[in-house]
Amino acid sequence: MQTAMYLKHVAQTPFLRGAAALFLCWLLLHIFTISWELPHTMPPEPDGISPKTSLNARGMMAAETFKYPPLQYLIVDALTPDLDEKHMTQEQILENRTLRLKQMRWLTAVMEYLTALLILLFSLKILNLSPFPAFGAALSFLLLPPVLYYSQTTNMDVPYTFWFFASLTSAAFAERAAEHKKIYAALSLLTGFLIACAFCTKDQVYALYLLPAAGFAVWRFRRFRKWSAVLQPPLLWLCTFLPATFFFYLCIGKDTFLPHLKWITGEGSVPFAIAAN
Repeated sequence: MQTAMYLKHVAQTPFLRGAAALFLCWLLLHIFTISWELPHTMPPEPDGISPKTSLNARGMMAAETFKYPPLQYLIVDALTPDLDEKHMTQEQILENRTLRLKQMRWLTAVMEYLTALLILLFSLKILNLSPFPAFGAALSFLLLPPVLYYSQTTNMDVPYTFWFFASLTSAAFAERAAEHKKIYAALSLLTGFLIACAFCTKDQVYALYLLPAAGFAVWRFRRFRKWSAVLQPPLLWLCTFLPATFFFYLCIGKDTFLPHLKWITGEGSVPFAIAAN
């Protein structure tokens, strides 16, 4: 009886009610449109992950000339089947690649929904907003045209956005638990791991961290008046960021790091250099 009452109480919390409403909105936004331009043997969108079913994570990364880091390829490889296309007919290739494209799109869409949940959680627990504006913030994210488009593709934009928001949420909760040293350390280490996930999905995410990191450093200094307090969180983050980044590249093949580094410092940097001039 007590368990049933507790579960009923939990189900009535603003977060779970908001999460359920967001799920319904998210499902309606995707269930009828997730298959746009399918069937197809290659992603219709620019910069999409190759759906060739004979490619593993390293093969997918190589097919895109190592322009992106390894994490999303590893996740796709783990969650979608690898099938040898050597003896398949053209109809079978089309069918299997279309299935893999659809699975990758749903993976991206799920990460979009999880990002909306993080925004809802952050709004309720960190910003202390009432349920209605907190839900409005999360729903607004789902309805943004770029988010709606990229959540139905195989691009890296929604996945790295998810990891970025996850790391910010983890860092915020760590600061809320600052008086509890073990919880603070655990959440800070988790933050470093999540930053590594974002960085190993798309390198350019570093630019999104610059302004929050600067504001966070100023806030920590004004709060504690000690430089050691400013340096403590980044040092904890590095304790998991570096091993996680190394682990992801080790999983996909350590020989992928240098080609990726060569691309982002060479051919991949040309458009940015032209824009800067």
